[in-house]
Amino acid sequence: MKRRILALLAAVFATVLMTPSGAYAGAQTNDWTRMSSNVDVSDWGRRIAQSSAGGVQQRTFIYWSGSMDVVVSGGVSDTKTDGYCGAIQIRYRISPSPGQWSGWHHRQLQPAVDCSTNGKWVGSHYWLSRYPTKDLQARACHANSSGAILHCEGTWH
Repeated sequence: MKRRILALLAAVFATVLMTPSGAYAGAQTNDWTRMSSNVDVSDWGRRIAQSSAGGVQQRTFIYWSGSMDVVVSGGVSDTKTDGYCGAIQIRYRISPSPGQWSGWHHRQLQPAVDCSTNGKWVGSHYWLSRYPTKDLQARACHANSSGAILHCEGTWH
């Protein structure tokens, strides 16, 4: 009996960890604006957040200026014929007013969804933050054939 209860608790805990957060599902702010692909970020800081999990590879390119403007884009490749598509989820914090920082905001990096296993990468648009933004991180996710995220790796990069 104890083992069944422990197994049930473990299953519930795993389900909670793999469910997208409420901030992702119904965010209340419009944090990003789509940009053209020829954005000049040559003098901005930059880093690449990349990972591979569950047959999904993702690379997210993050650029930031001294004024806390952020540009983000990425690519995803589905490498496993498991019925899932690959997608990217990002999280970050914004400052809607000077000196105040939000909790985590979660978004799917659009339209980067790959449902093929042909080895090619599917890229997102370039997105510019509408608010001062910090702590941007990314992770690989499984999505359904419509592109909706089902679950993501546990580690942020």
